[in-house]
Amino acid sequence: MKKYLSPILLVSVTSLVACQNVSDRPVVEKPTLAVSPALSTPPPDLTALTSPTPTPSPTFSQPEIPLPKSGKVTRVTKKRAIAPLAIDTTAGTNYFLKLVDSASQATVMTVFVRGGTTTRVKVPLGTYQIRYATGDKWYGTKYLFGPDTTYNKAEEIFKFRKEGNRVLGYTLKLYKVVDGNLQTTPIDPGQF
Repeated sequence: MKKYLSPILLVSVTSLVACQNVSDRPVVEKPTLAVSPALSTPPPDLTALTSPTPTPSPTFSQPEIPLPKSGKVTRVTKKRAIAPLAIDTTAGTNYFLKLVDSASQATVMTVFVRGGTTTRVKVPLGTYQIRYATGDKWYGTKYLFGPDTTYNKAEEIFKFRKEGNRVLGYTLKLYKVVDGNLQTTPIDPGQF
């Protein structure tokens, strides 16, 4: 049995431990938990303190389907759509927008927009939040862009209204522009 000088320095369980024996020659050993002569029992087993092996997440297995036509609208309300909404995007990412009534939080309509296109649609008069999902591959309205879907919401509330004989709407540029005024926030899928 080797004799160790006190105190014993244990750098880490996975590092080498440098100790000195009584003859003052360095000794380098594989990592172990050393027992001081003053201790009668070894220290506790630390292997239980390591983090468990993560369980792999289930593989996404839904089939990819062709992208909808840019401007594909699904209306959930019977209100007449008369206010203009233009959505301008850059190539590389596709968008699935949702107009949500700001008071009731009910979805009023959805619009699919292919990246790199400008889509013009009509929306019902009202006050809405705009939420949108983005991605490349389309898996339908249930899975959207699959596990790579990103979700955002515009911070602004959009008021589509009539003033006199004019109907007022919006143009959204869903890409970064100098002096842009649309603030967006990432959201969880459950908030979409």
